[in-house]
Amino acid sequence: RRWFSDVLEFRRVLRRSGAVISGSFALQYFDRSFYAESDMDMFVRIGGVGPLCEFIRSQGYASVGHSHDYDECVAEGGAHIIKAALNITSFEDPLLGVYTFQKFVVWASGRVDILQVQVVVVDTEPIEHILFDFHSKDEEAERGVYGPPMLGVGFEVLMRDNLAVKNDSYLRIAEPFMWRTVGEFRKSLGLSRCK
Repeated sequence: RRWFSDVLEFRRVLRRSGAVISGSFALQYFDRSFYAESDMDMFVRIGGVGPLCEFIRSQGYASVGHSHDYDECVAEGGAHIIKAALNITSFEDPLLGVYTFQKFVVWASGRVDILQVQVVVVDTEPIEHILFDFHSKDEEAERGVYGPPMLGVGFEVLMRDNLAVKNDSYLRIAEPFMWRTVGEFRKSLGLSRCK
Protein backbone atom coordinates (compact mmCIF):
# COMPACT_ATOMS: atom_id res chain seq x y z
CA ARG A 1 0.00 0.00 0.00
CA ARG A 2 3.01 2.26 0.32
CA TRP A 3 3.53 2.29 -3.46
CA PHE A 4 0.02 1.67 -4.83
CA SER A 5 -3.32 2.20 -3.11
CA ASP A 6 -5.01 -0.60 -5.07
CA VAL A 7 -2.74 -3.57 -4.39
CA LEU A 8 -5.06 -6.17 -5.94
CA GLU A 9 -5.29 -4.19 -9.17
CA PHE A 10 -1.50 -3.83 -9.14
CA ARG A 11 -1.18 -7.62 -8.95
CA ARG A 12 -3.68 -8.00 -11.82
CA VAL A 13 -1.76 -5.48 -13.95
CA LEU A 14 1.52 -7.29 -13.25
CA ARG A 15 -0.04 -10.58 -14.35
CA ARG A 16 -1.72 -9.11 -17.46
CA SER A 17 1.36 -7.19 -18.58
CA GLY A 18 3.82 -9.98 -17.78
CA ALA A 19 5.92 -7.56 -15.72
CA VAL A 20 8.43 -8.75 -13.13
CA ILE A 21 9.57 -6.70 -10.12
CA SER A 22 13.29 -6.72 -9.40
CA GLY A 23 16.08 -4.65 -7.93
CA SER A 24 16.32 -3.65 -4.30
CA PHE A 25 12.52 -3.68 -4.02
CA ALA A 26 12.45 -7.44 -4.57
CA LEU A 27 15.21 -7.89 -1.99
CA GLN A 28 13.04 -6.10 0.57
CA TYR A 29 10.31 -8.66 -0.04
CA PHE A 30 12.62 -11.65 0.33
CA ASP A 31 14.57 -10.50 3.38
CA ARG A 32 11.61 -8.70 5.00
CA SER A 33 13.55 -5.44 5.32
CA PHE A 34 12.90 -1.84 4.33
CA TYR A 35 15.25 0.37 2.32
CA ALA A 36 14.05 3.96 2.66
CA GLU A 37 15.75 5.19 -0.53
CA SER A 38 14.77 2.20 -2.66
CA ASP A 39 12.96 2.56 -5.95
CA MET A 40 10.81 -0.06 -7.66
CA ASP A 41 12.10 -1.58 -10.91
CA MET A 42 9.60 -3.40 -13.13
CA PHE A 43 10.75 -5.26 -16.22
CA VAL A 44 8.27 -5.83 -19.02
CA ARG A 45 8.12 -6.76 -22.68
CA ILE A 46 6.83 -4.24 -25.20
CA GLY A 47 3.23 -5.56 -25.18
CA GLY A 48 2.80 -4.84 -21.48
CA VAL A 49 4.18 -1.30 -21.41
CA GLY A 50 0.89 0.52 -22.06
CA PRO A 51 -1.28 -1.11 -19.37
CA LEU A 52 1.52 -1.02 -16.81
CA CYS A 53 2.36 2.67 -17.33
CA GLU A 54 -1.33 3.62 -17.42
CA PHE A 55 -1.85 1.95 -14.05
CA ILE A 56 1.21 3.68 -12.55
CA ARG A 57 -0.06 7.07 -13.69
CA SER A 58 -3.55 6.31 -12.34
CA GLN A 59 -1.93 5.89 -8.92
CA GLY A 60 -0.67 9.48 -8.84
CA TYR A 61 2.79 9.04 -10.37
CA ALA A 62 4.14 11.54 -12.90
CA SER A 63 6.52 10.75 -15.74
CA VAL A 64 10.03 12.22 -15.22
CA GLY A 65 13.56 11.93 -16.51
CA HIS A 66 13.11 11.89 -20.27
CA SER A 67 12.29 14.42 -22.94
CA HIS A 68 8.77 13.26 -23.76
CA ASP A 69 5.75 12.70 -21.59
CA TYR A 70 4.72 9.04 -21.71
CA ASP A 71 1.48 9.76 -23.61
CA GLU A 72 3.38 11.74 -26.27
CA CYS A 73 6.00 9.02 -26.42
CA VAL A 74 3.46 6.30 -27.18
CA ALA A 75 1.46 8.44 -29.61
CA GLU A 76 4.55 9.37 -31.58
CA GLY A 77 6.13 5.92 -31.57
CA GLY A 78 8.42 6.10 -28.54
CA ALA A 79 12.02 4.97 -28.42
CA HIS A 80 11.12 1.47 -27.25
CA ILE A 81 8.68 1.03 -30.16
CA ILE A 82 11.18 2.34 -32.71
CA LYS A 83 13.99 0.10 -31.40
CA ALA A 84 11.69 -2.92 -31.53
CA ALA A 85 10.41 -2.10 -35.03
CA LEU A 86 13.92 -1.57 -36.37
CA ASN A 87 15.06 -4.77 -34.65
CA ILE A 88 18.22 -3.10 -33.34
CA THR A 89 18.37 -4.94 -30.03
CA SER A 90 20.14 -8.22 -29.55
CA PHE A 91 20.22 -11.17 -27.19
CA GLU A 92 23.17 -9.54 -25.43
CA ASP A 93 21.54 -6.08 -25.24
CA PRO A 94 17.75 -6.44 -25.12
CA LEU A 95 17.03 -3.04 -23.49
CA LEU A 96 14.39 -1.09 -25.44
CA GLY A 97 13.67 1.77 -23.06
CA VAL A 98 13.27 2.96 -19.48
CA TYR A 99 10.39 5.06 -18.15
CA THR A 100 10.72 6.75 -14.76
CA PHE A 101 7.76 7.83 -12.63
CA GLN A 102 7.76 9.67 -9.31
CA LYS A 103 5.23 10.60 -6.66
CA PHE A 104 5.54 12.68 -3.49
CA VAL A 105 3.97 11.12 -0.41
CA VAL A 106 3.48 12.89 2.93
CA TRP A 107 3.02 10.47 5.82
CA ALA A 108 1.09 11.09 9.05
CA SER A 109 4.43 11.56 10.82
CA GLY A 110 5.18 14.54 8.57
CA ARG A 111 7.92 12.72 6.68
CA VAL A 112 7.94 13.33 2.92
CA ASP A 113 9.09 10.57 0.56
CA ILE A 114 9.65 10.59 -3.17
CA LEU A 115 8.58 7.20 -4.49
CA GLN A 116 10.19 6.29 -7.81
CA VAL A 117 9.07 3.54 -10.17
CA GLN A 118 11.06 2.56 -13.25
CA VAL A 119 9.52 0.57 -16.08
CA VAL A 120 12.30 -1.18 -17.98
CA VAL A 121 11.20 -2.38 -21.43
CA VAL A 122 13.13 -5.39 -22.72
CA ASP A 123 13.09 -7.43 -25.91
CA THR A 124 13.48 -10.74 -24.08
CA GLU A 125 11.72 -12.45 -21.20
CA PRO A 126 11.89 -10.08 -18.19
CA ILE A 127 13.04 -12.80 -15.79
CA GLU A 128 15.84 -13.76 -18.18
CA HIS A 129 17.03 -10.16 -18.42
CA ILE A 130 16.95 -9.79 -14.64
CA LEU A 131 18.85 -13.00 -13.93
CA PHE A 132 21.49 -12.82 -16.61
CA ASP A 133 21.93 -9.16 -17.54
CA PHE A 134 20.61 -6.80 -14.88
CA HIS A 135 21.96 -8.51 -11.74
CA SER A 136 24.72 -10.66 -13.20
CA LYS A 137 28.29 -9.96 -12.15
CA ASP A 138 29.72 -13.10 -13.70
CA GLU A 139 27.47 -14.34 -16.47
CA GLU A 140 29.33 -17.61 -16.81
CA ALA A 141 28.31 -18.66 -13.31
CA GLU A 142 25.08 -16.74 -12.78
CA ARG A 143 22.14 -18.92 -11.80
CA GLY A 144 18.80 -18.20 -10.18
CA VAL A 145 17.40 -20.75 -7.78
CA TYR A 146 13.95 -20.17 -6.31
CA GLY A 147 12.48 -22.56 -3.77
CA PRO A 148 9.01 -23.18 -2.37
CA PRO A 149 9.58 -21.14 0.80
CA MET A 150 10.10 -18.03 -1.33
CA LEU A 151 7.53 -18.42 -4.07
CA GLY A 152 5.18 -21.08 -2.75
CA VAL A 153 4.61 -22.51 -6.22
CA GLY A 154 7.08 -25.36 -6.48
CA PHE A 155 10.78 -25.49 -7.14
CA GLU A 156 12.33 -24.04 -10.25
CA VAL A 157 15.85 -23.74 -11.54
CA LEU A 158 16.43 -21.27 -14.35
CA MET A 159 19.65 -21.31 -16.29
CA ARG A 160 20.83 -19.89 -19.57
CA ASP A 161 21.79 -22.95 -21.58
CA ASN A 162 24.54 -21.40 -23.65
CA LEU A 163 26.24 -20.15 -20.48
CA ALA A 164 26.02 -23.42 -18.58
CA VAL A 165 29.13 -24.48 -16.75
CA LYS A 166 30.95 -27.26 -18.59
CA ASN A 167 31.36 -29.35 -15.44
CA ASP A 168 28.97 -30.44 -12.72
CA SER A 169 30.09 -27.88 -10.13
CA TYR A 170 26.81 -25.97 -10.28
CA LEU A 171 24.75 -29.12 -9.85
CA ARG A 172 26.89 -30.25 -6.91
CA ILE A 173 26.20 -26.94 -5.18
CA ALA A 174 22.50 -26.74 -6.07
CA GLU A 175 21.50 -30.40 -5.72
CA PRO A 176 21.10 -30.43 -1.91
CA PHE A 177 18.49 -27.67 -2.30
CA MET A 178 16.64 -29.34 -5.18
CA TRP A 179 13.90 -31.88 -5.00
CA ARG A 180 15.42 -33.52 -8.04
CA THR A 181 17.68 -32.69 -10.96
CA VAL A 182 16.15 -32.97 -14.42
CA GLY A 183 17.73 -32.73 -17.85
CA GLU A 184 21.20 -31.84 -18.98
CA PHE A 185 23.00 -28.71 -20.10
CA ARG A 186 22.42 -28.00 -23.78
CA LYS A 187 24.04 -25.41 -26.03
CA SER A 188 20.86 -23.72 -27.29
CA LEU A 189 19.95 -20.16 -26.31
CA GLY A 190 17.17 -19.33 -23.91
CA LEU A 191 16.06 -20.68 -20.58
CA SER A 192 15.58 -24.21 -19.32
CA ARG A 193 13.02 -24.88 -16.68
CA CYS A 194 13.51 -27.86 -14.41
CA LYS A 195 10.87 -28.97 -11.92
